[in-house]
Amino acid sequence: MVRSLDNSTIISSHSGRDLFTTTAEVMHDRFLLTGKSVYWSSIFARTKDATFLLLSILWYVMYCWDEVFESLYNHTCFLESMAMETVTELRLTHTRELHAIRAHLMHYESLLEDFRKAVEFVQNTPNPGLDNPEVLSDELRETTRSLINRECGNLLRDIARLERSRVMQDKRLKNVMDLSFSLINIEDSKRMQKLTEAAVSDSAAMKQIAYLTMVFLPSSFVAAAFRMNTVEINPEEAASSMTLAKYFAVALPLTFVTIWVVVAFQIKIEDTHASSMAGKLEGAQRQQTWQSEVARKLDGKKYKKLGVFSRLLWPILLGKSMMDRRRFVEKAKKTAISIHSYQIQ
Repeated sequence: MVRSLDNSTIISSHSGRDLFTTTAEVMHDRFLLTGKSVYWSSIFARTKDATFLLLSILWYVMYCWDEVFESLYNHTCFLESMAMETVTELRLTHTRELHAIRAHLMHYESLLEDFRKAVEFVQNTPNPGLDNPEVLSDELRETTRSLINRECGNLLRDIARLERSRVMQDKRLKNVMDLSFSLINIEDSKRMQKLTEAAVSDSAAMKQIAYLTMVFLPSSFVAAAFRMNTVEINPEEAASSMTLAKYFAVALPLTFVTIWVVVAFQIKIEDTHASSMAGKLEGAQRQQTWQSEVARKLDGKKYKKLGVFSRLLWPILLGKSMMDRRRFVEKAKKTAISIHSYQIQ
């Protein structure tokens, strides 16, 4: 803007008409509407400074910023509702759009800073034509200066309000993005839970098949070895020494040894003494039956640590553990009866 007391010139640069920007015709209409405004007409009547015409355009920019943030707020609310209601694939699309909007908000920060600097420049740079005391009186210069400070102060306060609105919308976008990621993670967790359950069921089925295979593997091996050409089944082709008795004499012991080894490496033998110590409650004075006492002491079960050779002797250790548990139950029963008799006395 080239300012003078008689003739002032505003030079503006406009983009092509294919862009959604303010055209020269719209700018000209805004100048005409400013002259028809009662508020601005009263200001123009009190001063000859053309800077107020530039300030009216800055107020037009301020109103545009208000419309921008209002539209952005409505769109953010729409994306928030869509992020909570849509499926995962659409939610990811909305999350990407939220990222794009947040990037625009970061760009808005620099634009608002440039806007603030422009207003401060207008406030701190008075019209050089007002310095001539022969043209304007001191009272008129003071009035002009106070009006400029008032308008620029109002603009700066509204710019600060826009910045607070921008920060608020940025936080709102961050909350929506966090919500979208949380919902996506919850759905992923549900899918992983279903996959885990399916894997566990498949594992249990495969385990059963493996056990069945191990049970029938020795017999299958022996059958393949003898080809089942025994005297009892195929006397014509079988050798005279191949009988079913020999087949069972080999298959049954091998099956028994296989089951023995499988059970030896799968079994868990309870340590009755350690379980009873873990089940004790220090300082607890309670009246209860011997069944609840036994159940309380057997809540925390402990298992013996077995070596390779100890596991091969699992029938002996299992029988010993069962006998120890039986003695423990009998002892707990007698203790409970003694306590009950003492309380009666």
